[in-house]
Amino acid sequence: MRVRVFALVLLATGTGTAGADDGGHATVTFMATMDRAGACPAAAATTAAARAWRGELGDAPRLPVAPRLTVAGGRASGFAWQTELTAGWIPGRTAAHQRAAEAEADAVGADGVARRRRCQLDASTAWLAVVVVDEQLTLADRERAEAAELVELARRGLAAAVATRAEVAAATAYQQEVELRHLELEGALLDAELMLGEALGVGAALFAGGPWPTVADVGSIDDPTIAARRSQAAAALARATAARRAGRPQVDLGVRVEGDAAGTTVLGLAGIGLAAGDRGALDAAAARAAARLAEADVDALAAALARDDIRTHHEIEHADERVAVQAARVAALREQVAALTAGRSAGESLVTELVVARRALTGAEIDQVAARGEAARARIERAVRAGWEGQ
Repeated sequence: MRVRVFALVLLATGTGTAGADDGGHATVTFMATMDRAGACPAAAATTAAARAWRGELGDAPRLPVAPRLTVAGGRASGFAWQTELTAGWIPGRTAAHQRAAEAEADAVGADGVARRRRCQLDASTAWLAVVVVDEQLTLADRERAEAAELVELARRGLAAAVATRAEVAAATAYQQEVELRHLELEGALLDAELMLGEALGVGAALFAGGPWPTVADVGSIDDPTIAARRSQAAAALARATAARRAGRPQVDLGVRVEGDAAGTTVLGLAGIGLAAGDRGALDAAAARAAARLAEADVDALAAALARDDIRTHHEIEHADERVAVQAARVAALREQVAALTAGRSAGESLVTELVVARRALTGAEIDQVAARGEAARARIERAVRAGWEGQ
């Protein structure tokens, strides 16, 4: 049996009980894995950008008019001066720009949530892979010892003339088969640990420690990408509105004050300015096209989400059924091994029969661990996609 020495390790971000496996790799719990994955660079940068954007929106000026002040002075027969204050206004344009900016900030925020969930889903899957392979390797450790016992049993039987050379050869071949399986699992464990390190942004292999997570049943899953694309569609429509309104006539209102040696005159001003060129039609058309594309994406993503909701629910049911079947299979094979072991002591069983039975039992137990891992993965995927973060 392998021994693990535990210590306390603090990752760059996120905390959790950690230690080292027998290869010297740092150990992370499931909760620490979820915490660190939730702060992955892609999600953190997007969330920070959305937060900063919303803050700037709150500080941005909202002047509905564009004021202009003109001062002039000069001398002909006497000194004269003139001051003019006007304000240009295009109705509704400022509000449309504001709505577009707010919707775009919402889209970035929703994208940050989607990135966070993807990082957590990848990391949780990698964590489970390490746990599954490690448990399978523990079973291979036990099988190693049992294979050596079978070889010794066969050799003693041959010396006592109660076993054959064929039985010794079968036990020896089984022992070498076990060694090969052990080597394969050792390599698979290192690969899984490296994948966990990659998922958490660490340039090293990480070992998964602690209990398997308990995942409560969740309702329907959702997809923040849908909210992001919906917000992008709203932003594009608002931009189209702003572009159309930019082509409206501009209303100018103001006052002019003139003065010279004879006195002062105050004049009220009113005017209308007409836009030149396409009057925002091209920009509005491009924005409407972008909105239609985003709305089409929303429909496609919603349909995909509905299918995924069905798929993930079925995966959980199917995985639970496989776990139950594997448990029954393992129980039956353990009974067979126990009966053959007792029969061997009474001289009623062959070593070759024990080899076949123990090979089948260990294989079934390894499959059982894989089935438990798949059931846990299916539950965690559905939970994470519903917003669960490991608590």
